[in-house]
Amino acid sequence: MNTIHQKSRSYTLVILAFCNVLISSLLINNVLYAKGDLSHIDHIKLTNPALRFIDGIPFGVDAKAIQNMLSIRQKIRKMQYGIYNKKKKKYIGHYTLNGKNHTLKSLVAIEKEYESDFCRKKTELYKNHLNTRTFRYAWTLHEEKLEKELEEKLFEQEALSIRRHSNDEQQLLEAKKLKRKVKREYTSRLKKEREKIQREHMINVQEYDKKLQTFQNEHTKKMALLQSLLKDIKKELMIITGPFLEQARSAKEFLLPLMEEWAEKVGRPFSPLLRWHEENDGTEREIFEQDANSLERVDRFCTDLVDFNESIVYSCPRAYKQFMKLLSGLKQSI
Repeated sequence: MNTIHQKSRSYTLVILAFCNVLISSLLINNVLYAKGDLSHIDHIKLTNPALRFIDGIPFGVDAKAIQNMLSIRQKIRKMQYGIYNKKKKKYIGHYTLNGKNHTLKSLVAIEKEYESDFCRKKTELYKNHLNTRTFRYAWTLHEEKLEKELEEKLFEQEALSIRRHSNDEQQLLEAKKLKRKVKREYTSRLKKEREKIQREHMINVQEYDKKLQTFQNEHTKKMALLQSLLKDIKKELMIITGPFLEQARSAKEFLLPLMEEWAEKVGRPFSPLLRWHEENDGTEREIFEQDANSLERVDRFCTDLVDFNESIVYSCPRAYKQFMKLLSGLKQSI
């Protein structure tokens, strides 16, 4: 019986040791700066006095916070640029659009291409429509000119008839009748021409509206695919940034001045990160849902978050030292 208990205890210890090694390995593999090298971090040194209240402080920026920041950086970079495929010797994204793999960056490029193509088609269509309207306006001016010339000729004819037949009332009446007849015929022709122009104009307007609606439907259909991906990407991002939001919420009053300093130094005065300053605690997700209404904005948010986290890591030496000590201990236990 003792032998059985000893074997059972041995198996339990082996399993626990294996789990410990596995968890430690995963932690190390999820961190990009395992060697203690900060050369990959953009050197934006923050100097706000708020640093001394959070650097190396529990529930501020401690070893756990650094771990979360670096892990988030790695995951977001995979979203933006993909994972390197050794066989294909290139980075491949894990989002699928029209049967092809894409990264967040490539999806942003496609989104811009769709918008640009739609704007180009609308502009060309409007120019063609405008040219047609301009032609018809010019024809209307020409029509008015012809009408004026006719009136002048009719007055000349009338004056000439009066001079030639001033003593012959019958011939004068015949000349006036002829003038009225010519004018009626010309007026009738002008009326028919105007009606024809109006019909052509209505047809042109209808064709313009029809083509524009076709372009809009095509654009909406293509954008719907991107919107579906956008929804999934935002969910993924919220899962990834969950640890950062939880950690940052407790030190929010100290992080906000640092965000403002970072935004000023990197030239991002309208960064979505600064929206935190306008809202109450617990509304970060709602703010993100409102602001991130395009792939480009999500990508911008990702870049800003990573850049800010890098600046925090670089500007908190005590916290980073704690993290490296933790990492060193994990390495030795493997």
